Amino acid sequence: MSNAIFPALPGVAWGIMRNPMWATQVRDAASGRQYTLGKRLYPLWHFKLPFEVLRASGGFTEWQQLVGFINARRGRYDDWLYLDARDNTATDEVFGVGDGTTVTWPLARSLGGFIEPVGAVDTGTAVVKVAGVTTAVTFSADLAQVTFAAPPTIGAQLTWSGTFYFRCRFLQDEITFEQFLANLYSAKSVEFRTFRP
Repeated sequence: MSNAIFPALPGVAWGIMRNPMWATQVRDAASGRQYTLGKRLYPLWHFKLPFEVLRASGGFTEWQQLVGFINARRGRYDDWLYLDARDNTATDEVFGVGDGTTVTWPLARSLGGFIEPVGAVDTGTAVVKVAGVTTAVTFSADLAQVTFAAPPTIGAQLTWSGTFYFRCRFLQDEITFEQFLANLYSAKSVEFRTFRP
């Protein structure tokens, strides 16, 4: 598992795609009734970034940064963190209620009222509170859970604020870059999706 962060590069074209992926099994009975079985508690997120321009000279190393990042992950082999420019901030998000015994809690965020775990957090921005009081915590190796020194008291609301990431993996081992001018490249599709470790 890697906590490397996908490089924030200019040149991303319009047409960024992001969609939730559910896994639902549907069975139709002869009577016309339908039976469903949901295989996931939370969606996986599929991202598709088209890069219109990646510069590779004149002091700009965007193409090299992206290729280097892909190669360092060995294609689909290793996971990494993606900071979505449009969806990356939590403010006083409730992630639990103290029970007097649990010390380790997964961090979560809400999107349109739906609550799901985060892939990782930026520990430099994260502020964790117990019943409204900022509290020191330690973060798990995957940066998705916090551990308190002592269990939060029964009924104490646990909240956090800060920046979060999506834990992702590339969908292909091969990504095509097109050189359209000297030292200028494009990539029609850099695709990746989240997963649950």
